[in-house]
Order: sequence, then C-alpha cells, then structure tokens
Amino acid sequence: MLYMGDGRTCGEWSVLLEGELSQSDVCMAVKNDLFSNCCFKPCALCKDAEHSINWNLPLTYDGLASTCLDVYLSLRSERLQEGDDRCQSIRFTVSDECCHKLPTNQCSLCQTSDGTYLNTNWNAEVNYMGEKVTCGDVNAKLSSEELDGILCLSARDDLWNQCCTPQLGGNTGLGGILPTEQNGLGTLAPGVLAPQVSDSDESNQSPGASFDDGSFTTFHRRNDAHHSQLLYTVVMVPFIVVATSLIS
Repeated sequence: MLYMGDGRTCGEWSVLLEGELSQSDVCMAVKNDLFSNCCFKPCALCKDAEHSINWNLPLTYDGLASTCLDVYLSLRSERLQEGDDRCQSIRFTVSDECCHKLPTNQCSLCQTSDGTYLNTNWNAEVNYMGEKVTCGDVNAKLSSEELDGILCLSARDDLWNQCCTPQLGGNTGLGGILPTEQNGLGTLAPGVLAPQVSDSDESNQSPGASFDDGSFTTFHRRNDAHHSQLLYTVVMVPFIVVATSLIS
C-alpha cells in the first residue's frame, strides 16, 4: 500500500505505529487514512456469538477430510470479511456441524454425581459409537452436551471404569466408595492403618532383615533395647567402683 509516498503493507504500518500513543496526532491521522483499506471485520464461522466451535470435529470440506479448526484457519488465511458471499456460503455449509450452543452444565466424562472430578485416562483407547477413540476424544465430543443429557449419562455409564480413575479419598462418582485397597497396588485408603511393628516382631527377624524406612521413629524403636543396655552399664560401673573402695 502506498501511503505518504512510501509503499508498505498494513502490517508494516502497524509495527511502525507501535511506538505512538493511541491518542497521539500521528496515530489518529494514520488510523483515519488507512482504516478502510487495512481493517475489516473477519468472517465468523458461527453467526451467533453465544455459540462455541467444536474445533476438533472431523468433517468433509471442499472434498477433503478436515476439521472445524481447518475451516476456521482457511477463513483467516483468505481474509474473508463478514458479509462476503463466500463467507456466508462456508458458514451455511459447516455451521450446523461446527457450532453449538454452550451448555448450562457442560458434560465431563469423569465428573462425579456430586460435581467433583476424577482423573481421566486421556490416552486410553475405548470403543465409542462404533469407533476406536481415546477417552480424551470422547470427552471432547461430549463438551457440547448437558451434564444430565442422555448422551452424557450413557457415555459415563459405559466408559466410567475404562476412562476414570478415582483419587485417594474421593468418590468413584456413581454411588460407589473408594475400596480400602487399590487393586494390585497395595495402596491403603485413608483411615486404614498400616500394620504396626513391635520390638518382639523385630527380634524374630533374621540378622540380614532390613527395617529401615528412613524415619526417626523406626530408628528409635529399633535401637531402644540397645539404649537401655547402655544406660544400665553407665549406671552400674560407678556403683561397683565405689563399693570396691569401701570394702578395701
């Protein structure tokens, strides 16, 4: 674009003006002169501002396998403006698939009945609606559904055990309670005490057995008997020396 005898792009003029205050005379003058040529309202994929885009939804666009994100980036690269015939044509073609109204209570695959969240096994592969997908894919598909909707409830019932892992001290979500011991992991749930080790138990162990867990408590318990023997020796030796002196 030729402006003031200098040919530059709109982007270059924008960079040059970054050092100017927004209300300065220079900034105001350039904006007034270049606004109609450099600025436009970009084509929106969803006409309703209250709708959200399902970015990763697969679809066919211009005869090619694409996603809603690909279509959106195409609109930007072509610099299509709101109101253009092509903008309206593309929006008419894909908006029903890509655009959805944000739910009041968004569905989350691993959200419990009381509103808390469990860990999601994002990369675990499952069969969902005839497709082999990951739990993360299913969660993305359900993001446009209401929490109490049929699709959301059905998916949670079918995939709960495969996709959702309860946190310690938490609830499995559909009325179950965290088991006292995790399957195969030996991890005790809160409220279940670890077995106590007594001095008599330790005395029955072989000399090579190891009890060291790095804690002061374990060290003190293991060495209590040795401390008692040492105290007995310290006290009795002076007593014997004094008694010997009196007899002599």
